[in-house]
Formats: sequence, structure tokens, C-alpha cells
Amino acid sequence: MSHAHAVSIAAALDRRFRWSRNDVLLISDGQRYTGGDLEIQVGHVAGTFLDIGIGPGDVVALIGENTARFYVAYMAVHRIGAVACILHARESEQRISAAMTHVGCKLVVTDAETCSLAERANLLRDTPVPVFFLDDDNAPSDAITYASCLERPATPLALPEVSSDDPATILLSSGSTGTPKAVLHSQYSLISQWNNARHLYRALNSQTRFLQMVGTSFAAWAYTGLPVINAGGTIVTGRRFDPEEFCRLVQAEAVNVVAGVPTMFRMIDDSIAQKYDLSSVHTVGISGEVVQDRDVKQVLTWSPQARVQVFYTTSEMGPACTTLCCHEDIVERGKIGSVGRPLPNADLRIVDPEGGIEYEVPVGVIGEIVTTGPAYASGYLGDAARTAERFVGGWWRSGDLGRLDEDGFLFFEGRADNTINTGGIKVHGEEIEETLMLHPLVRQAAVVGVPDPRWGSAITASVVTTGHVTEEDLLRFCKAEGLVSFKRPKKIHFRNQLPLGPTGKLDRGALKRELLENQD
Repeated sequence: MSHAHAVSIAAALDRRFRWSRNDVLLISDGQRYTGGDLEIQVGHVAGTFLDIGIGPGDVVALIGENTARFYVAYMAVHRIGAVACILHARESEQRISAAMTHVGCKLVVTDAETCSLAERANLLRDTPVPVFFLDDDNAPSDAITYASCLERPATPLALPEVSSDDPATILLSSGSTGTPKAVLHSQYSLISQWNNARHLYRALNSQTRFLQMVGTSFAAWAYTGLPVINAGGTIVTGRRFDPEEFCRLVQAEAVNVVAGVPTMFRMIDDSIAQKYDLSSVHTVGISGEVVQDRDVKQVLTWSPQARVQVFYTTSEMGPACTTLCCHEDIVERGKIGSVGRPLPNADLRIVDPEGGIEYEVPVGVIGEIVTTGPAYASGYLGDAARTAERFVGGWWRSGDLGRLDEDGFLFFEGRADNTINTGGIKVHGEEIEETLMLHPLVRQAAVVGVPDPRWGSAITASVVTTGHVTEEDLLRFCKAEGLVSFKRPKKIHFRNQLPLGPTGKLDRGALKRELLENQD
């Protein structure tokens, strides 16, 4: 017997809007949106996209803050079978333009906060694309506006003709060159990520009230918001993370699930938390950094019923290939610092970084984390060589280092390359080194991540100079060269020489050990 159930994001959204017609699915800036409200607005925006020639398989770039209208535009892209690609609002216009060109976007969606940046990036392209503006005021003269599409006569939308293998979204991940990695996920993969996300937060259902304050450009945004809505729960949005606003929204909206990196939660000190009732929180999802015992204790001061769920995931893996260390593992089994074991139907290996995926290392030995599961990325758009290198025999080579204990719990041990995870944002040290080396007085530069109580890993530079230059001089230079704020060093050390390995190459491991030994 054939099975007629449609496997597409458009079909999933259509069903959710229909079955939650009177239920609130989204709360943003104090406004509530039911499934029926979202169906109407998504329909208007999706119809407008079709009117201007956007269709299945076309890439739509989005850049903006975490608002209801951004959500509507994002869902409208999926509703017509197009491919959503969210740009990073904190990147330079040159890198945003390069990303737009790389993914081949045919429309850019932006808001008042990011419009100037998006327009400048768009104009750097050989062929600029149309702009869709989300806000009501100060729209560019040639932009298509959200308000105008709501005036468009409503017409029924047929489900797009897409297959489960067709592309659905492109996640832009960290890249050490001017072009980021464009991680491509299919319709099937993204829906699988939605379905598996329920394991990370103990349960996702109509009673879930999930506070989302992560920026739209992060994979975590795509892996949290739509899974909650798809499950019939409610997303409460915050435009950006702020400790006071976090606590206010938890209390005001009786939020019961929150997620973030430890750096965010460490910013919520007792003087802030004690002013609010946070007792509604029952689940705290944490990823992106190693969790410390004090992080768990902090969460329990907010809400005695709260349970911490720690997991390891990436843009390529998503929740379908994730590991999970639940609260009981942390508290009762003493697995603090672990990111857990694979979720159902997922699997992992620790292998020799220099060998094939079949060369597993013994328990306790640090090696490269290799994962697999029911769904993961299709590969890297426009980069067949990287795809072949990283996606091997049904497994994905992460480039991350880890070890397994005797119970099979994974402990993250950093990157095989020089990616620094600072405040939950992945930054390549090589890019910062290259910028510092442009300064006429810098002869050598090395950048590593050093453990930091606030940032998780602080970007730390060491330089050898040929004349007098101050830390402030170099930070101003980095800014002038277009290095955005989150990529600039938190500390710059001046040295006579940098440690070198036997082949004369920079020994970053030795440098990092020296910095750790000499930390104040």
C-alpha cells in the first residue's frame, strides 16, 4: 500500500497551522500569534514571493533580528519550497556579499536594523537582487515591503512540488577564508532535526513555552524555533540576549524551556535573577561550551525543578546526530563536563585524526569525533572537495577532538584546527592572525583560545613586533581592517619570539600551554 503522507517543510507547516489554528505559537514584542494568524501572514508573504518569481529551489537570503515578521518571512520561504539562508548580521558587508554570491540568492529579506548593511552588501555584487523589507517605516524606495504584501489579495497556496531530497536550508558556518562554509540540508534532513529536538529538551508539546534569545544567524535558531512550533508549542522571542530581559520574559510569559551557551547564563548574576520569579523553568538546554559544576548550581537557584540538558551538536549534524548528557547523568553519575552519549538512532566514534574513520582509538584516548545518524547535512554547497573529505562512508568527520570514558560518555577536548569557540561563536584564529600581520610593525602573530570564565574561550593574540606599538593601536587597526568586534582579541601579548615546532612551524599547543601557565 502506498503512503501519501507529504514529507516537506511546507506540508508540516500547513498541518501545524491548521491543527493549532486557535493556539498561540509565537509571542514577539508582546504580540501573540496563533496558528491561524501565522497561516494568514505566511500566506500573504509566500504569495508575494511567488509573484516576484521566487519558487521551489530558489535561495532566499534573510538577515535581521529575531522578530515575528522575521519568522513569518522564514516560514514563507519554506512554504513555497524555496531554500532559506540566514546571513550573519555581525559580519562585514564584504563577507556578507561574498556569502550572498556563493549561495546564489535571488532575494534578500532584511529589516530596519540590518537594512543598511544588507543594501551595501547587495550592491557589492555584480548583479544585485530585489530587497524585501520587514518593517513599516523608512523602507528603501525600491524595496518590496511587508505592509504591501499584506494588502495583496489572499489566494490559496498549493503545496510546492518538492521531494524529500530537495534542498531546504543553507546554514552558514565559520570559514577561515572570505567565503563561509555553506552547510546544505534537505527537506528530509531538516524535518528529522525538528523531530529529534524533542529529546534535547525532555519533551516538546503544546505545553512548551520556549524562550529564544539566540541570534537568527546561528544554527541554534533554526534548530530550536521551528521544532517547537512544529510540536505545537510556543516560541517567545527576544531580539538579542540581555540578562535582565531574559529574566523578565521568563516571568512574564511563564517560560518553561530555555537554551543557550554557558557564557550567556553566567551573565545572569544573582542581583538580576533574584528580582524575578524564574520557577516556571523546568528545562535548560546547554551546548557550545563545556559546562561547569557552578553552571548547574546556578540553574537550580532559579528553579529547583529545573533540569540541565547538555548536548554536542553542529551545523552539519543537527539534533538528529546529537549526543546528550541529561541532568541525572550530570548530578547522579558525576558526568559533569561531559556532552553525553548519542541520541536514539545516532552513533559516534573517536578515531585517529590522521587515519580513516575505521581507525578507532581506545577508551580514554583523545581523537577526532566522527558522527552519524538518521539525517545530517547533504554536504557543503559548491565545495565538492571539502564534502568528500568530511562526509565519508555515511559518517561525518567533525574536526573536533574528544574522548570517551568507560561508560561511553563523550568529553569534548577542543578543535583539531584552530577554531575558537568564544561566547558560543566560532571564530578562526587564522583570520585574526592574517589581519594582525597586515600591520607594518607586526612581524609574527599567533592567536589561540584561552579558557575564560565569561567567554568560555577568550581570543588571545601573541605578537612579535619590529617597533613600538600598543595593544590599543593593534585593536584600532583590526577594527579599521574590517575585523568585526567579536573576532577582535580580548588580550594581546607582546613577545620576543613565538614557540616553534621541530619543522619550524608555529607550535600553537606550546603557546597555549605557556599562556595557561602564566595566566593571572
